Amino acid sequence: MLPVVADGALVGVITESDILDAFIDILGFRDVGIRLTIEAPDEPGMLSLMTGITAAHQANIQHLAVHRGNLDTSVVVVGLNTPNTQAIEADLEAAGMRILARRDNSA
Repeated sequence: MLPVVADGALVGVITESDILDAFIDILGFRDVGIRLTIEAPDEPGMLSLMTGITAAHQANIQHLAVHRGNLDTSVVVVGLNTPNTQAIEADLEAAGMRILARRDNSA
């Protein structure tokens, strides 16, 4: 637990459940759509390229999280509002990215 203090007085606590719930919301695990986990080169402009590809397919990014796994690549989790991501995935791979996972949360 993490105490929340205002003006020297305890006003609440943040629990592990609160933090986990916040991560679930940030990553959009409860939202309808497709979530792609993508390994991308850790280079300037890669995120811009990724968002340009999704925009070209009229897909809206609902959630985005980036984790720098090592010095050469980053893992990007993208929540999309479209049920059909095959063309997006093909274009991302053609641009030098690798799809690590695809999660359909349409139900």
